[in-house]
Amino acid sequence: QGNYHFTFCPQIPYAGENEYYLPYAADSEWCTPIDTPKLYDVTIVGNHYQNRLELMRHLQGSGRRTKFELGVAKEDMQLLYSQSICGINWSSLNDLTARVFEVSSLGIVPIINRVSDLDRLEFVEGKHYLGFSSMQEAQEQVNRALDNPQLAAEIGKNAREKIINDKHTWDERANTILEVCGLIDKK
Repeated sequence: QGNYHFTFCPQIPYAGENEYYLPYAADSEWCTPIDTPKLYDVTIVGNHYQNRLELMRHLQGSGRRTKFELGVAKEDMQLLYSQSICGINWSSLNDLTARVFEVSSLGIVPIINRVSDLDRLEFVEGKHYLGFSSMQEAQEQVNRALDNPQLAAEIGKNAREKIINDKHTWDERANTILEVCGLIDKK
């Protein structure tokens, strides 16, 4: 901690001994679904890691409409994910990334590789997301969601409610920081 009174870390696997766990979150403004036609079956926004590239190639090869972008943010991300049925996050370091919260908040079905922090925050597989641990299982979960529109819609709805009800927004994270630092009273 050195020169700091408090240190916050968004990822348990990388938190130091005296760091306060404060996971990533979704933006209340930019992570709200918008009504727009569904142009993509599957979208990933993030770095072009080999496993992600390979997954998207396989999905595209099986006839799925895919979108893979880097550097998309704010209203551009909001539109892109709102145009998608499924949002994939494949963490490369067993960490719960911001994208999980963003995809979930946008009300589309999150398809997420299983990481330890999902359980810690009580995300329930099959209710708030579809999980995978391998390339094949990721493809199977995408197919499951796309072949079952009612299931995909229900999980997308549950995921968004989870973000809102459990206060996984940046506004709430800012309040937590202020509370921990003693700058405002706890709710």
